[in-house]
Amino acid sequence: MTNPTLSLSTSVRTADLLVLGVAAGPTGPVVTAAGLSDEQSADLSAAATAIGATGKADEVLRLPGTPFDLPPLMLTGLGDKADAYADEVLRRAAGAALRAAAAATVAVALPTGDDVGRVEAVGLGAFIGAYRYPGKPPAATPRPRPTKIIVVVGATKGLKPATTRARAVGEGIHLARRLVDTPPGKMTPAVLADEAEDALKDTDVKV
Repeated sequence: MTNPTLSLSTSVRTADLLVLGVAAGPTGPVVTAAGLSDEQSADLSAAATAIGATGKADEVLRLPGTPFDLPPLMLTGLGDKADAYADEVLRRAAGAALRAAAAATVAVALPTGDDVGRVEAVGLGAFIGAYRYPGKPPAATPRPRPTKIIVVVGATKGLKPATTRARAVGEGIHLARRLVDTPPGKMTPAVLADEAEDALKDTDVKV
């Protein structure tokens, strides 16, 4: 299985599915994301209230429709509303959304403030969440899986290293998960040795 791509964009309209953050505010859910105007945030928060969103961590909901020219929406919980969310909060929120996503191109617009660490956390969480075990028998009606992940930011300058690191770590996690998920009858010692050699072929490590 090919790993998804991971990139940056300043647009929220370049995807099959757009992931927004929803926080638990003092008077109800608050939709907060990169690239949204105050008007959009207010209207989307009202829509989130209407579908029973709470904003609690690990909550993932599809928003059926909006008055804006936006892709189909998914809300992912951020927990208590804060001015600056911790990296781990953003990583978990992005991961929860991508695990539930059934779309090829997914844009993740969470409140990173264009901070390198937070952008990396969102990218890593989304990349890890997109993992699907490739050996699972195909369903009668195949469910689309994320093949392209876009982290939405206000400006991309200086943030490319964040997605580079996120992808590198994410690829290692995908490999480890695939090796563990493969049944022992298929992941024999010889196959495991081949996997190690293949994983290290572009490095200075000798096998």
